[in-house]
Amino acid sequence: MRKILSVLAAIGLTSTAASAVVACGNKDSSEVTKTDLSSVPMIKALESKLTINGTADMGVDDAYASFSNISGVKEALAFVNLGEADFEFVLTVPSYVADGSLKITVKSENSKYSGSLNVKISQLVKAELSSVSGLTTTISGSSDMNETNVLNTFLAVEGNQGLQGEVEVKAGSFEAPGTETDGSFILEAIAGNHKYTGSITVVIEKLSDNSTKVKSLSTNDDHKTTVITLSTEDSLRLGYIKKEGDKYVAGDKLPNGPLTTKIGESTITATFTPNFENGTVQVLLTIDTPTND
Repeated sequence: MRKILSVLAAIGLTSTAASAVVACGNKDSSEVTKTDLSSVPMIKALESKLTINGTADMGVDDAYASFSNISGVKEALAFVNLGEADFEFVLTVPSYVADGSLKITVKSENSKYSGSLNVKISQLVKAELSSVSGLTTTISGSSDMNETNVLNTFLAVEGNQGLQGEVEVKAGSFEAPGTETDGSFILEAIAGNHKYTGSITVVIEKLSDNSTKVKSLSTNDDHKTTVITLSTEDSLRLGYIKKEGDKYVAGDKLPNGPLTTKIGESTITATFTPNFENGTVQVLLTIDTPTND
C-alpha cells in the first residue's frame, strides 16, 4: 500500500510540474513585442529632415505625398515594410502666422511596429504687395474722395479685386486730388493671417471739370428725356452701389425714388436704376418745360 501511495504521489507531482511548464510556454508565445518606429535606425536618421512646405488648401494626401518625397523616406518605409495604408493621420493645416503638422501613426493591427512620426509643415509664405501682377495703381479722382471711400474706388478697378479683404489704407496717408495736382494714398497689407506683406503707393488723378465718367448717353428726339449710364467705378465712388463679397448691392446714397429739381421754368426729374449684375447705374433725366399757350 505504501508503494502504491508513493507511485501516485510521484505521478501527481510530475503532472503538476508538466502543467506548469506548458502554461508558462503558452503565456510567452501569446505576447507580441512591437518595435517603436522612431527607434529604427533608418527612421531615426530622418528626424531632422521631416519638414515640408505647406499650402492654404493642403489635404492629407498632399501632405503625405510631400512627406514621401523627402530624401530617404521611401527607402526607410520599404525597410520596415510600411505604406500609406498602414498609417492613420492627423493634419493641422499651416497658416500665414503658424506652422502646421502631419502626425503619422502606425495602425495597431497587422504590424510589428508602433508609434508615430511628426512632420512639420512650414507656415505659408506671404507675397510682397509690390510683386502682385496686374494691379492698377493709378485711379480716377473725384471731389468727394476721402480716406474712407477711396479703397472702394481702388478695388472696383479690374485687376484689383483680388486684394479684397487683404489691404487697407494706411492711416494719415490719404492726400485728396486737386484740379492742378494728383492725390495719393498708401495701401498696406493687413497684418496677421493674410496673404501679403508690404505696401504700395496709389496715385489719384487730378480732378477735371467733369470728373464723372459716363458709360453711355442717349437723348430722345424732342430732348425731353436723357438716359445716362454711370460706370461701375463712378457708381461705387458716388455711393449709389457698394460691393459685398463678390456682389453689388444698393449703396447708402442710392435715392429711394425719383429726385426733382427746378431750373428756371423747367422741372428735371432723375430716376436711378442700378444694375447689380455689372455694378452700373442708369439715370433717367426727364425735363418738363411748360409751353406758352
